[in-house]
Amino acid sequence: MRTRKVEEPERHALRALASANFAVGGMSYGVVGALPALVEAWHISPGEAALLMTAFSIAFAVGAPLLQVLVGHSRRRTLLLTGLVVMLLATLAGAFTASFAWLLATRIVAGLGAAIVSPVANAIGAGLAPAERRGKALAVVFAGVTLSSVVAAPAAAALAQALGWRAVFIGLAMMAAGSLGWILATVRDTSYGEPMRPRGLLQLLLRPATAAGLAVVVLQTAAFFATYTLILPLITGHFGASAAEGGIALLLFGLTGIAGNLIAQRVSLHHSADRLLRIVMVTMTLVFSAIAVLGVPFWSEVFRLGLLFLLLVIWAVTQDVFYPSQLRRVVALEPGYRGMVIALNSSGIFLGIALGSGVGGRVADHAGLLWLAPASAALTLLAFGALAASQRAAPQSKDERATAAQTPACTMS
Repeated sequence: MRTRKVEEPERHALRALASANFAVGGMSYGVVGALPALVEAWHISPGEAALLMTAFSIAFAVGAPLLQVLVGHSRRRTLLLTGLVVMLLATLAGAFTASFAWLLATRIVAGLGAAIVSPVANAIGAGLAPAERRGKALAVVFAGVTLSSVVAAPAAAALAQALGWRAVFIGLAMMAAGSLGWILATVRDTSYGEPMRPRGLLQLLLRPATAAGLAVVVLQTAAFFATYTLILPLITGHFGASAAEGGIALLLFGLTGIAGNLIAQRVSLHHSADRLLRIVMVTMTLVFSAIAVLGVPFWSEVFRLGLLFLLLVIWAVTQDVFYPSQLRRVVALEPGYRGMVIALNSSGIFLGIALGSGVGGRVADHAGLLWLAPASAALTLLAFGALAASQRAAPQSKDERATAAQTPACTMS
């Protein structure tokens, strides 16, 4: 069946919603780029600096489902705007803090704001499109995270080198402000979220297919971020790259991610989420294994660095196929609880970031940076196991359940 042409108001709304994910993604990727400057400014180890990502991510992971229970029944647009304001103010406060402890505190508050923003933006985006085009709509909204990896990480690295880490946090606050203005101007959504009691949330989490399906995003995200959080120290310390070449690597990763998101939009129309997720996990196991082998200096630095750049390209494309495919799958598992399952999936992403950055920090401090990629490969294998368990427990194993489930669309005026 030919997909219907996307109406212009819907297209603008999806892009505005993507900007919200852009702001949320920047809160993570921006810190990755600023990490060396933070280490130098506060005289701390890379593992301690990674706590800034861990604090933000744990706040998001805990806050997303709890806030969905407390206020998830409210008008979605109002929730989205409120979350962006919280992110904006907390990040500005962090830019002017006088102690690392207070900086951590502001990251927690910003994480709670993001815990509202990302799930609600995704829920609105999912409601804008009919079932047969929902995968593509979710990929468009999630493109904000991809674009933030293009802009936030390398821009933060350059800005931190030139003006210091505080300038990075001011820039992140301005990203949230820009998204706030765009959504105010273009998104006219009037939908309300589904009411969910704590008991209902518990029942949802106790469903084997759903619980295992959500474990997939936690473990695979942890696999990505166990290595990515400290990718700059890894590249410069063990692959012979300069700080500038490290910034180029981040830029290459982000630019390739744009291609990955475009690929995700197309393949989602022709392939099941289950199949795409299996391809992602096999590919990433091989990529992380190859990075681990390249870390041993058997070859020249030029060869190793060139091959590492190629592996980062494959990684970026694969990662940006993973997230919309994973989201499409969990929405199909629980079509009657779209808002809550999207919140739980978003929570799982940031729980995975917290787990991955925490694991990466401890591995780096106690075993060395070269053990990051093997840790990521092990986490990917665990994610593969969770996917297999979810598929066995699901009443259907194909994405036709997504097209069969009719979800009310958001009202556009």
